[in-house]
Amino acid sequence: MQALQKTILISLIILSMNLILNAQSEKGEFVILQGGNKIGTEKYEIKQIGENVIASGETILSIPQLQLKQKSYLKLNKDLQPIEFTVDAVVNGIAQKSTFTFTEKLIKIQNEIGGQKTTQEIPNQENIVLIANNVFHHINILVRKYDFVKGKKQQFTAVPSVPVKVEYKGEDNFKFKEKTLKLKRLFMTIGTQFAQNVWVDEENRVIKMSIPLQNIEVYQKGYEGISIIKKNQ
Repeated sequence: MQALQKTILISLIILSMNLILNAQSEKGEFVILQGGNKIGTEKYEIKQIGENVIASGETILSIPQLQLKQKSYLKLNKDLQPIEFTVDAVVNGIAQKSTFTFTEKLIKIQNEIGGQKTTQEIPNQENIVLIANNVFHHINILVRKYDFVKGKKQQFTAVPSVPVKVEYKGEDNFKFKEKTLKLKRLFMTIGTQFAQNVWVDEENRVIKMSIPLQNIEVYQKGYEGISIIKKNQ
């Protein structure tokens, strides 16, 4: 993402959506490559605890512009409305923290960078989910918003008014361990600059992401060796 060249704080995309989890718990690890070279990993877990859904992750990135270690934690209620989102990170040697607290009408944001604290408030809205910079596993949540039965291009809105479009491009064939693996491909655009391909399996679990502008490839661990055989247009 563009976020690979920025800090994780402040730049937060908030999308209107509903989420239906396919299982009580999902755990995985992404391997992140740039130009074919490994630059990081992200371990994540999405699970049901009582009436709440918890999405947590730990990301490590290392490129010349960014040395990042961060932990993220997103808590949603039984209606999948965010309750709290927290990111703790060390960015290029500087400790940073952001906390988003959700009330009925407002989202209260507290940022701390190198000991300096700032606060702000923005309007809350119904049915939102968070996709933060350098938090790759939140794409699993976005994918499950897409209606594959309806198909075609579907549009969402990012706060304050950024268009988010997701389009199903059909199934692509990949070579995987001497076998053929079929994955569904979604093409996503956020605003006019950010675009990526996302391939998911039959359970809508993200297996691979491609971000051409950044020359970034993200793989579910264990699938790094897959190579595309046939790509739908």
